[in-house]
Amino acid sequence: MSRRYTRVDDERVEQLTLRGLSLTRIAEIMGCSERAVSRARKRIGVAQPIPRWMTPEEIALAEQMLDDGASLTEVARTLDRHPTALWKRFPGRGWTSEQTGQYNALRNLEARLEL
Repeated sequence: MSRRYTRVDDERVEQLTLRGLSLTRIAEIMGCSERAVSRARKRIGVAQPIPRWMTPEEIALAEQMLDDGASLTEVARTLDRHPTALWKRFPGRGWTSEQTGQYNALRNLEARLEL
């Protein structure tokens, strides 16, 4: 059995990587596998995305969302950032383990009620 591999556009992978997009996000945008993106990055010599600094506007929005009770994960999704970046930037902020458990229990109950 032979396999067909589609070569991805290295230039596009480089552009998206330099914009700070993750391997997973680039694969979604380009409609290919994460492995294909990884190989392209290796071919062009860009193994890791260059981290983007948070802008003052992003920091203000993150602080406002956290003050309003949003989780760090929710803030990270909104800003298209990795949660670890926010955990490092805002130590001690976000939800406790107990709050996360309560939220998950509420979501489970909500899902059962929608049946």
